[in-house]
Amino acid sequence: MEPSARKKLLCVLAFLSSLSAGAQSFYFRPEPHDVGMFGGAAFYLGDLTDNYSLFRHLSFNAGPLYRYHFNDRYSLRGELAFGELRGLMMRPDMPPNNNGEQWAFSRSMILMEIATEIGFFPMNVTDFRKRQRWSPYLLGGVGFTGLSPDKNIFISEEEMQTVCGYVVLGVGAKLAIFSRFTLGMEWLMRKTFSDGLDYYKGKAGSWAINKDWIGTIGITLTYRLDEGRACAAYNRHEPLAYPLKGKRVEN
Repeated sequence: MEPSARKKLLCVLAFLSSLSAGAQSFYFRPEPHDVGMFGGAAFYLGDLTDNYSLFRHLSFNAGPLYRYHFNDRYSLRGELAFGELRGLMMRPDMPPNNNGEQWAFSRSMILMEIATEIGFFPMNVTDFRKRQRWSPYLLGGVGFTGLSPDKNIFISEEEMQTVCGYVVLGVGAKLAIFSRFTLGMEWLMRKTFSDGLDYYKGKAGSWAINKDWIGTIGITLTYRLDEGRACAAYNRHEPLAYPLKGKRVEN
């Protein structure tokens, strides 16, 4: 082989080797976005319940869920849930309704809210070697609910509460079950700005006592989206929880 041809062949082989090395040093890293679902049960607390007893007259509640992770402990979360809200009079001191019957209601419900999640421990759902795989968390935020009228209750439109805002607080725990998949369990309580969700106006009192509550219990399942290529060699030594967006990390 002539010297000039040998040099050209060596140049081609060196170029292909550099491409191969570059391809091997990169892998797909996760975006700080989770998408998934919530599913569980909703319940009502208010004038009709006996001493604000929990978990009475449960009804199905479910919807899509989204999280944006600022880091491995703090997240911003949005949720849209559909379900039903039901209640039945359980207090013997309450009078019957306008028809002389026991107070009861059933209303279709939609919940829209945004909240902050604060994890107790740092979590990484793609690398389990150096970070916690599970963490309890606290949640706090705001939202509003829309409710359909109960056709079995005859009440004026002025007294009928169909939309109201609320403050949501909750606790939960989540576990990275597979790479990118997170399973959670949570209990949320929503303090509404209305005393008319049950069609019954209680006696005047403080905001904390006289306003109705909406509670939910259930599970969440989310998937962490991936972003694009990042340096795998660097990650082997010090795994990062979140990507460097739009930047190629050089080895």
